[in-house]
Formats: sequence, structure tokens, C-alpha cells
Amino acid sequence: MLVSASTTLERLIASAFFLVTIGVGMTVRMGIVHLPRWWSQVLGTALWAVAVYCAVRVVALPLGARRCAVIALVIALGIEILQLTPIPGRLSQIHPLLRLVFGEVFDPGDLIALGIGVMGAMFVELAGRTIRARVSFAIP
Repeated sequence: MLVSASTTLERLIASAFFLVTIGVGMTVRMGIVHLPRWWSQVLGTALWAVAVYCAVRVVALPLGARRCAVIALVIALGIEILQLTPIPGRLSQIHPLLRLVFGEVFDPGDLIALGIGVMGAMFVELAGRTIRARVSFAIP
């Protein structure tokens, strides 16, 4: 199966956004950027959702932005709801990175932050595509 250059480029862009999002999220999580505790928790959760969206885009690029957003939201909400069980706590004891992926404590406010993160990422991608399309028509 051949992969087009544009598909490869889109996957590279999604991968780059994934890595940048993880970097920004870790900066917020580690307290390098001094924000109020509540704000850093909400921002960290939203950034985690953006990272999930980017990862889904890398894997399922042909499905399109909207479908990938639905998949990412289901994954993110599923993991948040999983926090109602002891499973994430047990996984967190295995390795610290698993705590960052699965969390430990359910917070209903995270459901909103996850939605904002995924939808925000999708809207940024769609807006970028619209701008690129308009600019390419404007240049002779």
C-alpha cells in the first residue's frame, strides 16, 4: 500500500504536535510555569486530551478530523471514567508514566476539560486547513 506525501506530512505534523503538547503538558505538570493549582490541573487535563487527539490522528488519519475527535473523546472519557475503579491506581504503582496516562482520581470537572481539549484541537486543525486553502488560492 502506497502512502501519499501529503498523508506522510500530515502524520509528521500530528506527531510533532503530539510531542509539543506532551512537552507543554509536562511543563505545566512539573510546575515550571507558575499557575494557580486549579488552572494547571484544568490546563494539564485539556493538554492530555489534545495529545490523545494527536495520537489518534497519527494512527487513524484517513478517518478525518471529526471522526478522530470522536474517537479521541471516547478514549479520554473512558480513561477518566475508569478512574472510578482501582485499576488506574494499581497501574500507577507499576510505573510513574502510567500515572500520567491513566491518572488516579476521578474528577467530574475533568470531563469538561477533556471535551474542551479534544474539540479545541480539532477546531485548530480545521481552521488551519481552511486558512491554508484560502492562502493557496490567493497566491498566483
